[in-house]
Amino acid sequence: MATLHVRNVPEPVYELLRECAEREGRSIGAQTVVFVQNGLTEYMTQRENVRGVIERTATAAPEQRFTREVRDAVVCAQQEARALNHKTIGSEHLLLALVDFFPLLARTGVTSDAVRAQLKREKGRSPARIPFEQSAKQALELALRESLAIRSNVIDPSHLMVGVAAAGEGRGAEILQELGVDEGTLRSVVLLFDQAVAPRPPSGTQYLAVDLKGSAQNWTERLNELATEGWELMQVVDGRALLRCA
Repeated sequence: MATLHVRNVPEPVYELLRECAEREGRSIGAQTVVFVQNGLTEYMTQRENVRGVIERTATAAPEQRFTREVRDAVVCAQQEARALNHKTIGSEHLLLALVDFFPLLARTGVTSDAVRAQLKREKGRSPARIPFEQSAKQALELALRESLAIRSNVIDPSHLMVGVAAAGEGRGAEILQELGVDEGTLRSVVLLFDQAVAPRPPSGTQYLAVDLKGSAQNWTERLNELATEGWELMQVVDGRALLRCA
């Protein structure tokens, strides 16, 4: 059996560990092993639960997870790849298919023409069935996670656009960066400022963006007021809070 040495533990944590060990009648090393084992077991269980959700969603009927707009965007991405004689569908093709869903992106310089200018036409022809490359698959998976994170029942274009930006090694994310838009900025535009034009989940969920200006006390009070009105804080992006109200 491997030996576990407990070192460089902050004093308060060590005292708690010592008290637990004494209460359970174990040595500090043995108690540490118990905590590590329990923590790893819980971590693996949570990871398997998340994986199970992803697998179940991946095998569900398309209408149960993707909105019509997303399905249309995926078809459009395939058409864009074929028009460029590309051999695979990447996150860059998804980006090109999604841009027009968010007119306010044009203010950041991200337009379909700007994205298309970053793509080169290849020689030859695309295969009859164009496969998805890893970056596109990753963008779709990240779109699912984004949807789950805000407890949405569907994956809409805003989720997929965030997935494209978050797919780190994908060409789509690279193009956004080359156009001067990072993931945080894109997330702000797509999730916070395109509420009037971006498709909304059928559940009728509403979103609200709040600038976190002034002192921490001021905007904390503001968020607390909104909480009493039924608004739920989802995330904070670039100094703005995104809230949801079902």
